[in-house]
Amino acid sequence: MPGKYEDLKVWMETMAKMVEKGKVRHIGLSEVSPGWLRKAHAIHPVTAIQQEWSLLTRTPVENLLVPVCKELGIAIVAYSPLARNLLSEVQTESPKDWRATNPRYSPENLKKNAVLLQKVARIAKEHDVTTSQLSLAWLLAKAKSLGVNVLPIPGTTKI
Repeated sequence: MPGKYEDLKVWMETMAKMVEKGKVRHIGLSEVSPGWLRKAHAIHPVTAIQQEWSLLTRTPVENLLVPVCKELGIAIVAYSPLARNLLSEVQTESPKDWRATNPRYSPENLKKNAVLLQKVARIAKEHDVTTSQLSLAWLLAKAKSLGVNVLPIPGTTKI
C-alpha cells in the first residue's frame, strides 16, 4: 500500500485519541501485513489482529504474522478456524451458498480437500472427538507452541 502510510497514521492517531478519551479500550486490526502492523503498533499499541488461521490456512500466518505478534505481544483473533466448514465434515459437492465461489470448493480442490479431511477424521476418531474439535484444539496448541495468544471465532449458521 505505497502512499497509504499517511492514511494509516491518521487512523491510528485518531484511534489513540479515542483510547485516551475512554471511548475505545483497545485497538485491533484486520488482515494486516507484518510491515503495516509494525507501523501501526509504533503509533499506538495494537491489542489484536483478526486473520484467517486454520489447518488449511497456515503458511502466511505462521511464517509472517506470528513472529511479529509474538514480538509485540499482539493476540490473533482467528476467523474461519474450520476453513469455511471444510474441517467440519467431508464435503462431496460444492455448497449452494457464497462458498461455491471460493477456490477451496472448486470441484478439483474439493476432491483434494476431501482426502485431507479424511486424514483429519481418522485422527479425530482416534481421540474420540469431531473434526471440528480436533481442528480447534490444533489451533490452540499451535498458537501456544508458537508463543502467541489466539481466540478462534468459528462461524456458524446453526446453534
